[in-house]
Amino acid sequence: MPRTPRVLSAVSLAVTVLIALEPLASAQAPLLAWPEAFATGPASPHSRQTVIDFPTLRVTLSLPDSWGTRRDGPAGALVATDVKNGRQIEIAEPTPAAFDLKEPVSKGRLAGSIKTMQASVPAGYVVEKAGQIDVGGRLWLWHESRIPTLDTSTEARYQQMLRGLPYRSAQTWSFVTTPQSQLVRVYLAVLLRGISAAEDSAATSAAGTVFAEVLRSMTFQSPK
Repeated sequence: MPRTPRVLSAVSLAVTVLIALEPLASAQAPLLAWPEAFATGPASPHSRQTVIDFPTLRVTLSLPDSWGTRRDGPAGALVATDVKNGRQIEIAEPTPAAFDLKEPVSKGRLAGSIKTMQASVPAGYVVEKAGQIDVGGRLWLWHESRIPTLDTSTEARYQQMLRGLPYRSAQTWSFVTTPQSQLVRVYLAVLLRGISAAEDSAATSAAGTVFAEVLRSMTFQSPK
């Protein structure tokens, strides 16, 4: 069951390797786009720079001031949480990349990766979309998933936020890129109350705007 991000981490890694190593046919022009919810909005006036030192990579990004952060051990994943709005970002510890994401993959291969990932994810996740986006000259691959019901098999991952409001479902995204021959995986989630479709849609769009801003702010350097 998806009690920790590490379960999906292994799945997304396997799928990413599969689609990244597939040659791109010239007739299959790739589409570069954010997930639908990741609208481009104004930069937050209240953000702070956060530096994460992993053994193989230094990651710098901007997070809203109100977000809390924690590390899974001295060199482990960074988890940033906005408890009030049910939002969470995790940056997994980078690992050596078996490939380099320099060129977009084909639309057909992206579509096929949805089926491959859905067959592998734990119960409770519905993989809905896959895509790729160029952010500041860096290619990212992404998958979008939905957790229709937060129950005993899925709620442990978001336990802190579930203590505050009665969230019923979640929308999640995984983004992958390969700076300096390291595989970087970013997991994003927004919890939804399920009171109305309009409210859930607004919450998803608001979270997506923040997530896109955070991803655009990310830079990568050699460890100090």
